[in-house]
Amino acid sequence: MNASPNRPHVCPFAARLTAVLLAAGTTLAVVPEASAQAFSGMTLGPDMRALRPVGITSTPQGIVIPYKAIKEQGVQLVETAGIMHAGIHYEMPTPIGPDGLYQDVEIFQYRTAGPGSPVKGIDVGLVKKPSPVAVMWDTRDSMPGTVTELSHGGLPALGSWATSASADAARIGGAIYGNLSGHGVSRHAARWDDGVLSLMAVPAGTRSSEVFDVSPDGNIALGAISEQGMPSEDPKMKPATSTLAKGIIWTSGGILPPRSTVVDGIGVYPGVDALVFTGLLANAAQASSSLHITRPAAAGATKAAICDLATGVFTPIEGDDINFDGNVDGSDWHDSAINAASDNMLVVVGSVTGIESGEQRASIWLQDVAGDYAYYDLARYLTQAGATAHNGWTLNDVTGVSTDGATCSPSALAAESGQNSFCWSFTSRARPSSSSSCRLISSTLLNL
Repeated sequence: MNASPNRPHVCPFAARLTAVLLAAGTTLAVVPEASAQAFSGMTLGPDMRALRPVGITSTPQGIVIPYKAIKEQGVQLVETAGIMHAGIHYEMPTPIGPDGLYQDVEIFQYRTAGPGSPVKGIDVGLVKKPSPVAVMWDTRDSMPGTVTELSHGGLPALGSWATSASADAARIGGAIYGNLSGHGVSRHAARWDDGVLSLMAVPAGTRSSEVFDVSPDGNIALGAISEQGMPSEDPKMKPATSTLAKGIIWTSGGILPPRSTVVDGIGVYPGVDALVFTGLLANAAQASSSLHITRPAAAGATKAAICDLATGVFTPIEGDDINFDGNVDGSDWHDSAINAASDNMLVVVGSVTGIESGEQRASIWLQDVAGDYAYYDLARYLTQAGATAHNGWTLNDVTGVSTDGATCSPSALAAESGQNSFCWSFTSRARPSSSSSCRLISSTLLNL
């Protein structure tokens, strides 16, 4: 199978959680086979109404899953956050505002502190006040840790958010929001070095900018710039014709030339009018990106791609026959999104969304021996492998994958109960072969 057009992002957040663990072989040819029917599941914490993983962090002691949740706090329903390891919840202390009410929080990334306890580390994100303020949740010394708002450094900022951090938390990237340049309210890429704010250098004419990710050593940051202002408090700008966004990479040696032209293995990729670098992959050797594509007499779409930072070559990551009618045609035009990849780049996870149907579906891409990525709708992949636990659910996103590709975190939608989340485990350590088969080791659903 080959890939086709494009991307969405995170799905709406609602009701409650379901969790599942399953393992499957590392293959492209899927052969139905009986399931072992075993599971290890996530559970809702006390007073939680909903929970959704936002990624996976691998540690020597196992995976840590950062999440966002909806929780009852007294008479309030509050957006809160936490991490989960070995079935145990570690919840972020919920900030209390000057009005005495709990404040909503959101985290974007968790970094483990290294050897020792896997839950010692830092999370970065924002507190909604209602204007967002960048925060760091530090659990390196003890749980429940401390939540610190990041300074605006005396600048006339209306808000801020933190999207990523170096492994030692000495450098945090994100953006601050306000009329900082005299050209109107917009966002400006920012970093906090040991808590001290500085604005990222940007090319002349830039009206908005943002850091999406920072390498573990803090020496590389990437994101997007635009000559258009972005008067929105929604973190992580989206590539669209109206944004004229260009991908940008900051290094310790300076800014690499911003990118708006995409070159794949054949030549210049047609129709790209906006580009955003969304994350660092493969130990900062590659980057995920989101491209806005135009096509004649039709709506544009957002296509995911992987960029090799050494060569500048992009590999599109897309679906193909997403409506499963046996044809790849205009009805299959879609968005695609990458949320994560294994360190060896053999497993890429995310979603595709049909332009006509609006339906978002959890997706995985497996790299074959030729280096090409084959697209799989996750639900159909599991069904063909003999799984039944996911029946009755629409799997609509995969938010993370472990460094070895062995565990991923999809979310799902059940018509009767709103959105729910899962943690699924795969065995995928070897390079997939186009002639090998897939064996489903375990699959069970906990409907909480």
